[in-house]
Amino acid sequence: MDDEDLCIGFVFEKWLDAQMFTDHSKEMFEWEDVKVLQGKFLHTKETDLTGAVVWDDAVVLSKFLRRNIDLKMKRVVELGAGTGFLGVALGKLGTADKVVISDRSVMKDLIVHNIEANHVINQCEFWDHSWGSSIDESMLGSFDIVVASGCVYHDEANASLIDSIAKLGKVNAEIYFAIDFRFDVSNRDIDEYVSPTLYHFFTLAERKGLVMETIELNQLLTSEDIKLSVRIYKCHVRA
Repeated sequence: MDDEDLCIGFVFEKWLDAQMFTDHSKEMFEWEDVKVLQGKFLHTKETDLTGAVVWDDAVVLSKFLRRNIDLKMKRVVELGAGTGFLGVALGKLGTADKVVISDRSVMKDLIVHNIEANHVINQCEFWDHSWGSSIDESMLGSFDIVVASGCVYHDEANASLIDSIAKLGKVNAEIYFAIDFRFDVSNRDIDEYVSPTLYHFFTLAERKGLVMETIELNQLLTSEDIKLSVRIYKCHVRA
């Protein structure tokens, strides 16, 4: 199969465990009071719109943050936001001072629509940001909380992603990172990295000083709110 023929049917048939909390065939995704429009999933050699739908790791991270992290008067930035679901949820259900929802320009219309549809234009704003690209001085080190989910999928993007994480957070910023190990857990131990991209990310993160500590979700969420293949990390950049 050529790269340009790679599509959603092939991805789910060959690689992914089933989604548990989300349904990519539906136009809308709803959680609590948040309702976001989903776009068309598309992954080809020329076009990557994998972020046009909501993924399970974003849902688990939203549940964790909603119930365990104090957002009061905090500035939050979401990286690789896709639909903007996570950032919108934090803006609508939390008490953050500002939530900056970032992704590439191709996702702007979808994210802006979901900000406006959820009536969080005073809490949330879109930021056109590609990982590793230049960052305006007003953004550098200006965020109390950095969040990301579903962002590890291309080896070549890993270094740029880590670079953006390191540059955006304040010195003592809280960084929360969610990964769905759906590539790895079908018939294997969850600790074994089968995906070369995941192995590359964790190796590079350690080398670049991004320290990642696994959060024990079974102590913080109910079993109904947990997907076994999803892990959430609290991170910090080593001085």
